[in-house]
Amino acid sequence: MNSVERYTATPKLMPLAGGIGVLGLLLTAAGYFVDPRATGHSYLLAFAYWAGISIASTIMVAIFHTAKATWMTVLRRVMETMAVSIPLFAVLFLGLIPAFKHIYPWFPGSELVNSLSELEREHLGHKQHGYLNPTFFAVRQIIYFSVWIFVSHRLHSLSTRQDEDGQLERTASLRKWSPGSLPFLALTITFAAFDWMMSLTPLWFSTIFGVYYFTGSFLSVFCLLTIVSVNAQGHNLYG
Repeated sequence: MNSVERYTATPKLMPLAGGIGVLGLLLTAAGYFVDPRATGHSYLLAFAYWAGISIASTIMVAIFHTAKATWMTVLRRVMETMAVSIPLFAVLFLGLIPAFKHIYPWFPGSELVNSLSELEREHLGHKQHGYLNPTFFAVRQIIYFSVWIFVSHRLHSLSTRQDEDGQLERTASLRKWSPGSLPFLALTITFAAFDWMMSLTPLWFSTIFGVYYFTGSFLSVFCLLTIVSVNAQGHNLYG
């Protein structure tokens, strides 16, 4: 069995990160009391940005395995680490729920309904209610996160097991799983973009809105990957 050296956070870093997290939680809660609409929009922006990086990392890892690319092996673990943080975003999504009625016009009891004309309210209530309603919205979120968590965990677990046992069969399994996962990943991130952001203005729509979201997320992954890699190289973590 191979000896695998793993990077772990320093003892000082974990309390610092935890403290920042608690502070952010308190400020977010205070923001919901002071200005729930502005806080909701800010929370959604941050959530969609960082969740997009995690989801796009999963897609990129799957693409690289599908293409049998070898050049990204040294960077793959960084992307896998970004990908397996998706369960955290599933929890953070719950923090957005208090803002629903303040930012989504289609949500029952929304204060934004009054800003719509009678014709717009009728269109929203009859033409889009089948898709934009709390029950179906919740079901879709469960489906999205279930797909993302399953695929990211599967890719990461097979990869880390190969570090431990060195079996080449793991590579074959990764290349087998990845192509089949891509359609599900592409569809879920596209519809998540519709649900999270495009439904902020439900009377406007674009069929390529999801494309804008995941291509922007891909770019963000490369930016973050560059920062992490340069920092890791500076600390000789790549050997």
